[in-house]
Order: sequence, then structure tokens, then C-alpha cells
Amino acid sequence: MKSLLETRDHRETKAVRDLIVEHWGITLSLSRVWRILRHRLKMQYSKPYPHDLRRPADAEAQLEERLIDAFNTLMDRGLAESEIALGFLDEASPQLTANTARVWHFEKAVIHKNTAKLKANAIGFYAIVGHSVQGFPEHSTHDAIAQFLRDIRAAHPDFRAIIVVLDNFSSHRAAALKEVADGLDISLVYLPPYSPDLNPIEFIWKSIKRVISLNSIPSLGELKRCITGSWDELAIRHSFAKHWIEQFVPSIVAYRYF
Repeated sequence: MKSLLETRDHRETKAVRDLIVEHWGITLSLSRVWRILRHRLKMQYSKPYPHDLRRPADAEAQLEERLIDAFNTLMDRGLAESEIALGFLDEASPQLTANTARVWHFEKAVIHKNTAKLKANAIGFYAIVGHSVQGFPEHSTHDAIAQFLRDIRAAHPDFRAIIVVLDNFSSHRAAALKEVADGLDISLVYLPPYSPDLNPIEFIWKSIKRVISLNSIPSLGELKRCITGSWDELAIRHSFAKHWIEQFVPSIVAYRYF
């Protein structure tokens, strides 16, 4: 069965049951099929991560090349690996009406919460070498991003340079922002287009939205406190970037911090 299922990336439980009937003439309950897939075949059961059709087929190779170029440029200046911080920047707008968590329950699951449409503009730097930083810019303009780069720089007095991986949002590409970054010894490494899966900070924001959806939050101030508290707890973990570290770090540097 495993070899048959491996011919396609993902299937629903009912489709697997139909496949069993087609190939072996055996009709099983959906719960039985689920147990076979989960416990015997050790398959994962989760929502598929959406990949944009416009995502380059060689997105990983593009990012690896950009990271190598950034590190080589810094090392040509005489910097040691231990003097270079590395992390990921991204914005998010968590809101009170988010409902992303699934919970076990006997009867209808109800949570009493503020359903007002309040949201907080948040920004974060998730460091795998260095110190993670989080803030609440009023807007996502290049001036606001530039100020956040200064905050990142201030959090890294012991590092001579910082590599920041980020997406291609227009504010991130502004010439004025690149000028500020250069003055702060921050190297901006842009993700290939339509490749948010290569930015591990996305998983932190997703986790924070789950926390928000499970709590009753009365105000914008409390929402921001919830975001900051969750960020402080989550951003110290390298587990969100485990796959990224395994995929890219050995190709660019010999870090021994992981």
C-alpha cells in the first residue's frame, strides 16, 4: 500500500479507502483506514502547505546562492562566522477575529471573546544566530522598516554584521531602505518570489494567531501584550527553523550553534 500511496503527494481518507476497494476488493471503515495510515504507515495528517504556482522550481537553489554570496562578501571583508548574526524578518497583522485552532470537545465548542475587528500591525526578526526582536510599527512603510532595522542593529552590539532574510514586499525593496541597511552593516537577502515557505518566521506568526484564537482578549493593548508574550516564548526556539537550518546552513557556513 505504501508504494501505491507514494505515487501521489496527498490524499483524503475517503480516497484511500476507495483505492483499497479498487485494488484489493476490501471495504474498510474510514476510522480503520485512518488508523492504518497513521499508526502502521506512520503517515502525517495535516493541511497541505500551499505552494504558489508562480513559485520558481529552483527556489531553494536561488536562496542558497544568495546566502552564499552574502556570507562570502562579509568573509572577504575579514569577518569570522561568529561575528555574523542571521535571521528572518516578516510582518503580520494578527486580529481578534482569527479562529485557527482546533480543539477536542463533546458538544458544540464555544469560546466567549471580543469579536470586534481589532488587529495589530506587528513585525519580527526571528534570529537563529543572534537575538530575536519584535515590534509594532504604525505602518509598513520603508521608513518604519528602516527603524526596525535600527532596532535589530541595537540588539546585536556584539556582532559586526547581520544577515536578514526577507520577502519582496515593496517596502523591503526600497532604495532608501537598502541604504539604511548598508549603513548598519545589515545584508538583506531576498527570498525568491512566491516562496513564503522558505521563511521560518511564518510559522511563529501562525502559532501566535492560534494562541490569539484561544483567548478572550478585550482590547488592542491586550492583543499586543498577547503577541509580545507569545513571541518571547516562541522565538527562542530553533525548532521553527529546523528544516531550514538542515537545508541551508551546511551549504553556507560551519556554524556549531545548532
